[in-house]
Amino acid sequence: KDLLVRLADRQDSDDPERRKSISLAQKLAGPGTPRLGFSPLVVDSSQWCEGLRRCGWTGGQEEIIFDALDRYDEALLGQRNFHWLEP
Repeated sequence: KDLLVRLADRQDSDDPERRKSISLAQKLAGPGTPRLGFSPLVVDSSQWCEGLRRCGWTGGQEEIIFDALDRYDEALLGQRNFHWLEP
């Protein structure tokens, strides 16, 4: 969850694709899903790549990592994509 908070864009965009992503995430999120602002705590590919760089990631291959974690083919990453990292 902390990683997603750091990576997530904290301002909602007027971009239609971002709105579509938020809408999909809201449909997929169940009750009690942590949220950032009004939207579920999820990041899309561009947020993931930009956020990793802001956090100091220099290893490259951000898109490949995103695709590997997006096991549900939603073009979004949320907490359920990282459950295997939890202790």
